Amino acid sequence: MAARSVFSPNASTDKASKETEEKTSADWPPDTGSLAVPAWTEQTIPGKDVGLLAARPIRRGERIMARTPAVMVDGAAVDALPVAAVAGLLHDAASSLPRPHRAQFFNLSTNYGADGSSKDANEAYQIFATNAFRTGIADGGPDLHSVFRDVSRINHGCQPNCAYFFDPATLAHNVYAVVDIMQGEELTVGYIDPVQTHAERKAKLHRHWGFGCTCARCAQPPHRVAESDDRVRSIRSLLETLDNYTTAAGGSETGTGPAAAELLVLLFALEGLHARMHEAEYRLALEWNGAGDGLRATQAARRCLDRGLLVRGAEQAFLSSMRALVADPTTHWSWRFRLGKNDNKEQGSACTRNENGTAADMGVSERDEV
Repeated sequence: MAARSVFSPNASTDKASKETEEKTSADWPPDTGSLAVPAWTEQTIPGKDVGLLAARPIRRGERIMARTPAVMVDGAAVDALPVAAVAGLLHDAASSLPRPHRAQFFNLSTNYGADGSSKDANEAYQIFATNAFRTGIADGGPDLHSVFRDVSRINHGCQPNCAYFFDPATLAHNVYAVVDIMQGEELTVGYIDPVQTHAERKAKLHRHWGFGCTCARCAQPPHRVAESDDRVRSIRSLLETLDNYTTAAGGSETGTGPAAAELLVLLFALEGLHARMHEAEYRLALEWNGAGDGLRATQAARRCLDRGLLVRGAEQAFLSSMRALVADPTTHWSWRFRLGKNDNKEQGSACTRNENGTAADMGVSERDEV
C-alpha cells in the first residue's frame, strides 16, 4: 500500500480522540517534562505561518519531543505512481487518522501545487510534499517518507538550535536541543545541508519549499555574508582534504594534521553549525590519533560521542569507530597513520571505507524533497 496512516480508527479510538482532543499528554513517546511544564508552544510566527516557540528555558541535550509518523509513504510508490494516484491515497490515509491527529495533519503548511484527483486529495499531497521527512527503517529497507504532526511544525534555520533523528526501533522522530534555548525563542531545524553559501541555501530553500530564509545567518549585512561564504568554502576544502586518508605525512603543507582539524572545529563554531559539530570533532579525533597523540584523540572522540549520540542516535558506524578509539587509541585503524607508521593498516583500509565520516556516513540529513 502506498500510503497509510499509522493510527487506524475504530469506535473506541474515535471516543478516546474526542476526550483527549485538547490534551497533549496523550502523545507518545511523551516529551521530557511534558506532564509538568511543556517545552514548547505552537504560535503564529510573523512571515513564517505557524512555528514552535520555547515555552521555558531548554538546556542543550534535552529531548524536546519524540513523535511517531501520522502518515508513511513508500518511496517506490511515489516514484512509480502518477501524482493523482499518490494524492488520492494520501487523502484516504490522512482522512482515516483519529480526529485530533487528522485536524493537525490538515493544518500543516503547504507550499506545493500538484494535479490531484480532487481538491481535498490535492491538499493532502501538498502537505505531504512540504512536510515529509525521509525515514529509512534499515539499510537495504524501503525508502519511506513520513509526515509528523508536531515535528513538521518546526521551521527551518541555517543555524538551527535543534536537531532530529529517526529511530527505526521505536518509529519515533526525536528532536533534541543542540544549544541552550531561551524562553520565547523559536525552535528551528535544518531542512538542508548548512555547509552551503548564502546564495546556494537561498536557491535551494526557494526551489523546494518556496520561502526565503530570514534567519540570523541569512539576514547578516553583505560584508558578513561574504565572510560566512568564505568560511563555508574553507570548510568544504578542509573536509575534502582531511577525508583523504591516503596522505601519509600530516602538516600544513598538505592541509591535514591536528592543526587543520582544529581549524575545522573553529569554522563550524563560527558558522553556528552546532547540529553538525560531531563531524568536525570526528576529524579532529582521527588527526590527533594519526599524529600519535592518543590523549588528545580521546578527548576529541569523547566530544564526538557526546554530540553524535545527541543528534544521530546510538547505532551509527562513526560512533562505533569513536568508541573503539576511546577504548584503545593504539589499536584503532587511525593510530599514527599520518606519520606513515600505521601498524593497523589492514584494519584501517576496511574502516576507512565504512567509517570515514563522509556526509553519508555521518548521517547528514535533509528534510525530504518530494
